[in-house]
Amino acid sequence: MRKIKSIGMALVVAIATLPVSPVMAQSGHGSAPHGGKMIDVDNYHIEMVKGNNMLTFYVLDANAKTLNKPATGSVEFAFENGTKSNSNLKADKNGALQVALPKNAIHTNCTVTIKVDGKKLTGKFKNEVSAAEKAHGHQH
Repeated sequence: MRKIKSIGMALVVAIATLPVSPVMAQSGHGSAPHGGKMIDVDNYHIEMVKGNNMLTFYVLDANAKTLNKPATGSVEFAFENGTKSNSNLKADKNGALQVALPKNAIHTNCTVTIKVDGKKLTGKFKNEVSAAEKAHGHQH
């Protein structure tokens, strides 16, 4: 009987913690408007879109609409061997900030810092790398 109660309590605790898990928290803001990955930072969202040889970042408001305000920023790339490199973001005409992907190595994650509307927003994105890209030694 004690074993059944213990299992029952463990199940109740597991179910009670589900709504606050990070996966559940991320799904509340819907899909990213530019087809990228979106993270929450304060009352904003940062969306990262990976393209050919380039990462594009968008600052979005609480309703996931692109902010049309001047922004600046930088990206820190972290690599598998423990090294890091920094690159400045360049604004494009559509309100996005862009940076070239590192040419000689594959990064494990990148931390973006964006200054917009008097606020400093920082977010971290994990890099999803295919087996072919790993074998090739870099991403396009």
